[in-house]
Amino acid sequence: MKLSKLSCAVLSVIALSACGGGGGSSGSHNNQEEPQPQPQPIEETGVVVQDFQFNAFSSLDAAEVVTGGNFDSNSKTTVCLDLSHDNSCQDEQYSVSGTGLSFSNKLEWPEDLDVSGMNIIADNNNFVYSIPADSGINGVAAQGTSVQKRIKVYINPASNALHADKLGKDVILGGYTGAKYSSNDFSAQKDYSALDQEIITFADTLVSVLNYSNKEKLAYTEVRDIVSGALQKIIDALKDLSVSPVQIVVSVDTHNDYNHLANNVNPDPEVPVTNNPPVADFNFEVSADGAVIFSNNSSDPENDKLTYKWKFGDNAESDEASPTHKYKKNGKYTVYLNVTDSGNLSNYITKEVNVDSISEGGNDNPDTPVADENNAPIAYFYYEDTDEGLVKFTNNSSDPDNDKLTYKWNFGDNSQSNK
Repeated sequence: MKLSKLSCAVLSVIALSACGGGGGSSGSHNNQEEPQPQPQPIEETGVVVQDFQFNAFSSLDAAEVVTGGNFDSNSKTTVCLDLSHDNSCQDEQYSVSGTGLSFSNKLEWPEDLDVSGMNIIADNNNFVYSIPADSGINGVAAQGTSVQKRIKVYINPASNALHADKLGKDVILGGYTGAKYSSNDFSAQKDYSALDQEIITFADTLVSVLNYSNKEKLAYTEVRDIVSGALQKIIDALKDLSVSPVQIVVSVDTHNDYNHLANNVNPDPEVPVTNNPPVADFNFEVSADGAVIFSNNSSDPENDKLTYKWKFGDNAESDEASPTHKYKKNGKYTVYLNVTDSGNLSNYITKEVNVDSISEGGNDNPDTPVADENNAPIAYFYYEDTDEGLVKFTNNSSDPDNDKLTYKWNFGDNSQSNK
């Protein structure tokens, strides 16, 4: 196409000269050739290279607690540039994947792509972590190349907490009066391996809080109230050598707050009191139509009263002692049981349940959803008023079948959006 345009330009110059339109008197003849236009070189678009380090959790034990046993060393996470602004890596053009607790890689996209306002996200079936796409923008172009190599960024529970819709600097540092930690400890430019145990443990628990928030449709103010002072409580709890980071994660995941982190306080120092954690255990029986009967065999050394939290591996939960759960589809499910005694000590266990009793045509019981039933999504959002009439909307809609959703907003002033 460029050659064709060049040919036309040359012909135009020649025709103009023959007609005397090039200037000078009509009786004079200039035999000097007219200068010919030169073809312009095709500019090559540069490439942005963004190195990153991904960390899912501080340990597989913490991952098992927060995800209910649905994350292991083979779990796949996709990291992408979220062009569609839907907080998902599905069908995204610039993406890479890895497995397990952590991996390093890089994203590449054209230099002329405007990524302002976009995020880089880590998308896993159990969580989505997000950081601004310009987090590594301080990088420079490599000498003599069209490659712009940005500084390395870190995608993990801590950097996600700084940018999550219902968290942010004011929430995660709310109630913390110390001078040791600041928002820099949650930066996407902060090496995860250099973080203190207090920050890493806190960040693990925040994933659990966000999961609980999304499930219960909590408002920003409700999440803020849960997290306020949490960092200081974790710092204080870890001073007790009998409290481990995983125990703190278990406590927050069980109680959905930060008020049960320390062991029992002895009301009478003259009388020694010993509280041992409970023992979690259960059996199960798979019956017809996908129903699984769970028998709770948990116990406590001091015969304390126990409370229970079940996660069945299909986003369903229960706090019954021995529940019966009916699955919609055949498959293997990791079932998680957390047991807590009256002294706030907890223990947990996971087992794999293989459901293969649902007939191919669906469930014969009319009261039971068929395996391929499509349930309607749940629409939900909250908003915050900012300066100059700007309103920030946060979409927390969900789908029972985890289908990909599309959106249409009507703002009441004849304006719309599909983001």
